[in-house]
Amino acid sequence: MRQAFKNTLRLILIAIFIYSCNHSNDLNEDNFSKEKIEEEFDLMSKIIQCDSVYPGKNIRIEYLEHEFENNELTATFAIIKNGKNLIFDSLSTGIYAVKFSDFNGDGIKDVLAHNSSDARSNWTWYLYIASSDLNSFKRIKGFEEIKNPNYLKKYDLIDCLVMSGNNWTSFYAIDNDTIIDFGYIVNMGFNNEKQEYYNYDKDYITSLKRVMKLKANLRN
Repeated sequence: MRQAFKNTLRLILIAIFIYSCNHSNDLNEDNFSKEKIEEEFDLMSKIIQCDSVYPGKNIRIEYLEHEFENNELTATFAIIKNGKNLIFDSLSTGIYAVKFSDFNGDGIKDVLAHNSSDARSNWTWYLYIASSDLNSFKRIKGFEEIKNPNYLKKYDLIDCLVMSGNNWTSFYAIDNDTIIDFGYIVNMGFNNEKQEYYNYDKDYITSLKRVMKLKANLRN
């Protein structure tokens, strides 16, 4: 009797597991079809319909694997509005990722296209700044050199947190279509020379104040 009960319980648990898996797959498919944001094909290409990011603007992104004579380039990247190319670029990438985030404080999401990533999860991106009317995008030169970029809206600056032997932060700003590197590095971790830990929070605030003064002088 006990063995029969165990067998029955085992069958019930298996049935619940199979149902749960199938139900989970259905939910994922439904969510995907409702969003209709992203379509992948040939494993190394991507088309993104941007209606949820730029409603009513009929903008899409095509990030397509391509062969170039220059082996450092791996893909074409296009931002298309109403069938017209606003951007058509040649890029180097490994995973064809795209994300949307405001990097100039105007409240409009800009486009970031994946460039590279390393073993410590330091990611770099190409940045395309959207115009206010979304009729043009501008690539920012040198942005792809910044690892793990983060926009500080309050200061209209970009900082980063780079994972290395000692983690570190630096500060940048966008000047027209080019990145300015202010040259300040804030270290995190242990200072072998002084045999003590860096005071990251204090050094960050000190460096930020100096960068803000430099930024003000540049604009004056």
